Amino acid sequence: MKERRGREIAGDLHRVRRGRHQRFASTLPQDPSNRPARVAVTLALAHRVRRGIESGEIRNQADAARRLGLTRARLSQILDLTNLAPDLQEEILLLEAVDGREPLSERSLRGILRFQTWAEQRARRGDPLDSAGETSVCTRHSPRQFPLRPLNVIGRITREEASSG
Repeated sequence: MKERRGREIAGDLHRVRRGRHQRFASTLPQDPSNRPARVAVTLALAHRVRRGIESGEIRNQADAARRLGLTRARLSQILDLTNLAPDLQEEILLLEAVDGREPLSERSLRGILRFQTWAEQRARRGDPLDSAGETSVCTRHSPRQFPLRPLNVIGRITREEASSG
């Protein structure tokens, strides 16, 4: 019978977390690294694409999707982020991921995007962007509980709102 030999490591091991994965390292982890949250970068990209389309630099959404290597559906999801209330967008743009942990997912914002008015978006968001940044948007509701968009919505503003404003 063969004798099993394992690897023996002398010294201290420290648990290192990278995203969802954990491993052990022989050196101490560095101070927490901060970077902009993925959803903040996506929102900034959405504004850049929207500006490019408005300025004529990009012909249309299909052209933008081709240039970015995205599907038109995915680009539509990204551009929908620009329809969030301005104060929500500001909070999102200031979010940071610490040690690879994202404070908020773009997917969790889609439930809020189903509401046409900014007041409804603010009311439905709960407290997703509290100071710790750890809770998620729409944790109390499943996406199927939200009403569908009416057909008369153009750029998230109904005809009645446009004529009164």
